Amino acid sequence: MYYPLYEVYIMTDAICNFQNRYDPSPIKLDANLGVKRESIRPLRYRDSDFDEKYDHDTLLYDAFWSADYSHIILIAPPFRNLLDNVKSIRMIAHPALQPCKFSIKTLDRHSHIIVEAPTNTETIELLGSLGNFQVPIKKNLCSLFSGKKVLLTKSRNNIVDWIKDWACFYRDIHKADSILIYDNNSDLYSADYLASQLSELSEFSQIVVVDWPFKFGPQGDSNNRHWDSDYCEFAILEHARRMFLSKAQGVVNCDIDELLVSNCDMNIFDALERSSSGVLSYRGNWMPGIEGHTRSPGNSGFLRHRDFEYYTRVTKKFKYGLLPRYSNRCAKKWSVVPSRCPENSQWATHRIKGWLPAYALTQSFAYRHFKEISTSWKYARRDREIFDLKSHAYDIQIKNLFNRVNWE
Repeated sequence: MYYPLYEVYIMTDAICNFQNRYDPSPIKLDANLGVKRESIRPLRYRDSDFDEKYDHDTLLYDAFWSADYSHIILIAPPFRNLLDNVKSIRMIAHPALQPCKFSIKTLDRHSHIIVEAPTNTETIELLGSLGNFQVPIKKNLCSLFSGKKVLLTKSRNNIVDWIKDWACFYRDIHKADSILIYDNNSDLYSADYLASQLSELSEFSQIVVVDWPFKFGPQGDSNNRHWDSDYCEFAILEHARRMFLSKAQGVVNCDIDELLVSNCDMNIFDALERSSSGVLSYRGNWMPGIEGHTRSPGNSGFLRHRDFEYYTRVTKKFKYGLLPRYSNRCAKKWSVVPSRCPENSQWATHRIKGWLPAYALTQSFAYRHFKEISTSWKYARRDREIFDLKSHAYDIQIKNLFNRVNWE
């Protein structure tokens, strides 16, 4: 059964004085010019709502100084058919009125423009066939998270109590002390409301909510094909790395429905510090609702992480007797010491691309993926499963961890 989110969570008019909010300065293409970004996905593989979900018109997400102030970074979706237009742009730094040299770095579903500019540059003027734009250049904010143990995530319309529970778990179990959360177009509450609610949590020394107003993008299919047009999350991760986190002690990349458990005697941040590479990658198990075992949501309309007690076992079979095939296994996630991450690597959802140690899996950590801690934005996730001893196991490990959390 699907349980609706109750209207009590609609807080779009909340006005707060909390200051730890960041707003990017996007540049949009002028629709009157008749130029837009095209997807590389063949038409026959596009769903009926593909065009509605696809980001045709964002030219730049944001522009800011690098952490060492040696250059300016323009974060963008992939330019695709617009690449030649971008290459021909003239850039003028203000107030010096000096022309700027720049280079384009093409990554997976994401682009950077690296600009050489005078150190007093406040704005860059873009002149070209795509239009003329004034781009404000933000100061770098990596100092905010210098030496911090950071939780990094994105969210859209997640129940605020879920987010607070998630933060409390990582604070008490893994000693996280800071949060960087990208709010991607929530319409049940404002970024200010979310920031004010998180500020009530104790023992977090730094919390920043980024109001990220961009289309998430069309997803791929169930056969793991056509992951080519979902630009938003890739931009979030690289924006977080370059704008906020390059000086952090450690970063855990995890969603609100994911809680990390340790199979050793260390929390994740201590393990990162002691690791040979500064990166740890791991897989997870689903935590579903079990009919007759997991309580009903009741009048509140939702459950909490600590209401779940069973995980789904991962099964392994062999194709042709040689190649292992896994069922019910969650995708890889990662945590990293940013300063040890190679400059030319890319932070992506399930791996750090271009860095060999990030592809190795550790057995020292695994995460639990809570199936009903979700708004079911992607697919229905609140159908209950029937208990099966071969498929489900009581999770004494996560229950013991729950008892150590101060749920505020």
